[in-house]
Amino acid sequence: MDAKRAFCKHWYHVGRKLGVSVEDLGQLKREDDREGGSPTRCLLSFLGTSEEVVSLREFVRVLYDLRRSDIGKQICEFYKAKRCTAPNTATAV
Repeated sequence: MDAKRAFCKHWYHVGRKLGVSVEDLGQLKREDDREGGSPTRCLLSFLGTSEEVVSLREFVRVLYDLRRSDIGKQICEFYKAKRCTAPNTATAV
């Protein structure tokens, strides 16, 4: 979501849709100025440590709402693959 394509919504739009303040997003934007900095990574960290942690389902829903199904699909496929390859933890009695 760090890509700067004029026609694509990115990390800033996701943050606003999830209720992150403009001030907090301004702080996260400073990552763009750092070599190798990633506002997306900072946003995800911020969302994971805020008082009201955003669920993965809500995050993916926002991606789809913002027409970023390219990212939403990758997340869904990743977890579908994990579920299919996870060892069966049930034990026979």
